[in-house]
Amino acid sequence: FLGERIARLRVDVSPLHSNRFFLAHLHANGYRMQGFQVALFREAEPVDTALPPGVAIRQVTTEEEAVAAAEIEWVGFDLKGWDEYLRDLVQAIWRRPDWRVYLALVDGKPAGMATLYMADGVGCLESACTLPEFRGRGAQTALIRRRIADAAAAGCDLVVSQTGSGTVSQNNMERCGLRIAYTKAEFFKPE
Repeated sequence: FLGERIARLRVDVSPLHSNRFFLAHLHANGYRMQGFQVALFREAEPVDTALPPGVAIRQVTTEEEAVAAAEIEWVGFDLKGWDEYLRDLVQAIWRRPDWRVYLALVDGKPAGMATLYMADGVGCLESACTLPEFRGRGAQTALIRRRIADAAAAGCDLVVSQTGSGTVSQNNMERCGLRIAYTKAEFFKPE
């Protein structure tokens, strides 16, 4: 059903809980494993939110900032053709009380973005990226710490996230105290 409606459907499979019949079914239907994601967690508690030189983090509060965040997301994640979808998505969530959208500024220029979703005492760190020319300046780590601190201040007990296995993002999250809960395989149908 979803495969007929979504251009590139991803099926995530926990290797620990899968079986050969399910994997054979995915393969028979054209799905191929193309990578791994790690799910991470930590307690939501106050953290050091000191910023590196030249880096500032602010919560999106205007339409203009929401558009900037969406632009950073499609460029940072190299999502050609998704610009309108991401603009609409960020516009839909930045005003909601259960979502927060953040901009990272490096030397006063929009450089990164991230989102935080909070429900039932859990803060979910979502969609963080930094534009290539600003990487290595500490913006992503600052976004992680800010979202952990904001989740704790909002009454969350737990913070969760996911990222590609073995990536700089995983390393940044682990340096901020998140631990691996499990690894999962990503299956896609070739385009």
